[in-house]
Amino acid sequence: MRVVGDWPWPIWITIVIIGIILFLTYYFYRTTRGDLNHFKRYFLLTIRFTSCVILFLMLAQWVLVIERVGMPVLAIILDDSMSMQIRDITPEARGRTDSEGQLATRRWDHAVALLCGADSSSLLKELAQKYRIKVYLLDEYTEFQDPVQKLPDVIEKVKPERATTPLGRTIQQVISGLRGQPPVGLVILTDGVVNEGPSLEEAARRAHQDLVPLYFIGFGAEKGYPDLSLQGWVMEDTVFLGDHVALQAQLVAKNTNVKEARVRLTDVTNQRVLVEEKVPVSGETSDINLIFKAEQAGEIELRLECLPLQEEIDRRNNSLSKRLLVREDAIRILMVEELPRFEYRFLRNTLIREPSFELTTVLLGADPEYVEEAKAALLAVPTSRDDLWAYDVIILGDIPASRLSSSTLENIAAFVTEKDPPGGLIVLSGPYSMPREYNQTPLAKVLPGALGTLPEDRGRALAGPYQLTPTRDGLKMPWIAFGASTRETEQIWQGLSAVYWLRPLVDLKPGARVLVEAVEKDDRAARHQPVVVFQYVGAGRVLFHAMDETWRWRRLEGLNWYHHYWIEAVRFMARGKLESARTPQLVTDRSEYQAEDPVRIMLECPNPSQLAPQDDSITLWLEYEGQTRREVTLRRHPMRGDLFETTLRGLAPGQYYVWVPTTVGRVPATGFVVLPSLKEWEAVQMARKEMETAARLSGGGFYTPSKARQLLDDLPSGRGTLIETLPPRPLWNSSLVLLLLIVTLSAEWILRKRLGLL
Repeated sequence: MRVVGDWPWPIWITIVIIGIILFLTYYFYRTTRGDLNHFKRYFLLTIRFTSCVILFLMLAQWVLVIERVGMPVLAIILDDSMSMQIRDITPEARGRTDSEGQLATRRWDHAVALLCGADSSSLLKELAQKYRIKVYLLDEYTEFQDPVQKLPDVIEKVKPERATTPLGRTIQQVISGLRGQPPVGLVILTDGVVNEGPSLEEAARRAHQDLVPLYFIGFGAEKGYPDLSLQGWVMEDTVFLGDHVALQAQLVAKNTNVKEARVRLTDVTNQRVLVEEKVPVSGETSDINLIFKAEQAGEIELRLECLPLQEEIDRRNNSLSKRLLVREDAIRILMVEELPRFEYRFLRNTLIREPSFELTTVLLGADPEYVEEAKAALLAVPTSRDDLWAYDVIILGDIPASRLSSSTLENIAAFVTEKDPPGGLIVLSGPYSMPREYNQTPLAKVLPGALGTLPEDRGRALAGPYQLTPTRDGLKMPWIAFGASTRETEQIWQGLSAVYWLRPLVDLKPGARVLVEAVEKDDRAARHQPVVVFQYVGAGRVLFHAMDETWRWRRLEGLNWYHHYWIEAVRFMARGKLESARTPQLVTDRSEYQAEDPVRIMLECPNPSQLAPQDDSITLWLEYEGQTRREVTLRRHPMRGDLFETTLRGLAPGQYYVWVPTTVGRVPATGFVVLPSLKEWEAVQMARKEMETAARLSGGGFYTPSKARQLLDDLPSGRGTLIETLPPRPLWNSSLVLLLLIVTLSAEWILRKRLGLL
């Protein structure tokens, strides 16, 4: 209800006229009859002024307008983008799960529960007591104006599946759509991430111009929680009983500056901890290299876990599991040497004492009586391929090439490349023949290198002493890693006796890996000479020693390391025996990838020689959408001879098909899909700063879910919306107003008459 009039004059003219009338009236009564007391004078002045006011009221034609007004409008925007599906794990969520069995509640579910709670004190019901509610989603079309009792059922049917978040544009559209009935404010339940259209700051400036404050309720984590996770566990799946098994994995550290993490390997089957070690954390991804001993035959389950940080909440990705088959098989070894040099004697004594080894020796320079006296000794190397291939590992010493026939050398080479299961070859260099005389023999194709092509390099031996140092690749090998950690292994190697003679390989083949090297110092620089070199040849393994003085390690308390080195080296070289006749399998770590995700392609191939001419790589075809194709090279994993892998990055969205071109057996093939990049996953943390800025610019506020009820006190009451205007009631020409004017004029005249002022 309000009073309105139709006064024709400007307000300043009206004020001037009223002022003149008051002044003249006051002046008139001030100068008339000086004997009048103050009460009578001011009483007459009041009557005259009242008459003037009534006259002005009638001239202005004031009327009484009665209107029916509804409750003020309050708009609510619900963010239904895909980022609201994210489950933010908070300290309050520890140990609790939602209806889906997940550890944390989705942002969307949290927002709906806050707005449409089942109890009578839900935010929506309390707001509906003071405002007329309108609920919107992130577009200009979806608007819910259902009764408050039905709104929860309608909202709960919505799924947060919008691929982008045009939050700023939605705010502008809602304000424009309510221009005829402006809301008292805009309540927005969101994580604040805007990836399409105007920013929140632009929308806030527009809202400020239209006098619509913005009130944000923010959902999601403001920063990522510290998280440690494990991935990429690579380990041989079958080993011998008593083997030292090496494993590799990656430790991923996010949102933390921790310098080291504790990693533990547990034998779940037998309930015991095998290895526990502190791993240095450098950057986001760090390598894990552990070595443990397989001490019980059978199939065991292993669990690799990273002990969580104190403030870490999501601990589901802190562990990985694998199964390991430990076989109690005997290893048959053939050791061939020309003369009983020190390396032969000490190595023979070490191997013959190992219960799981069956050692056969051939000492070509010995008398026939030696065979009768020595246990498991032969006069000559078996010439039959079947007899030779009955062994698992062959150790060749410093033997003149003329003492072995060409067919025997071919059988030894085939022992590595063609035997199924593949064999292992260990070559011990010597001062006389090995490997200087073997450059032009059939054995040369399996050796990891040659002695060089220059005359001055051919057969050149280096005099020491030299301290041997394992390389980065060598520290990963179980027979070289003496200590429980990398630092301890390096210290042990520094304490081993030096060697005084070596004949290094000069021309290393592609794929040959130097495991141990010696530093040769001259007047100009320090040259690193390869001493122990390892190479996969086909499915087999070749280990080359450029010296024959490991027996010196038996001095100065190095006996244990000497035994460890050779027993574990022979075990590792014999693991080809454990390879089954599995069909090659080509797999990827996932079937679907987002754009820019790394794609890891792995080929498990027990016999790589069937698929590729190279020893350490396999080429496959990658086809895109059935149109274009390109070659991709897979490299052999250093820890597993039967595993080849590569990682592809930057692939365009679409369907991919990958296969290995071969004419032998079934063609290994697989496929995967690269999906377009989703902007919703580019930034997933709550944009608190942006929402606070937008709220300040528009005159609103920002609240976390725990403080959302404070919004009830901060929202303005606002003006109601007009529903109906009733017929106006005139005030200026009513009989009461006219009677009041007559009464005031008559009273003044009567008083003036009695006081003698007329």
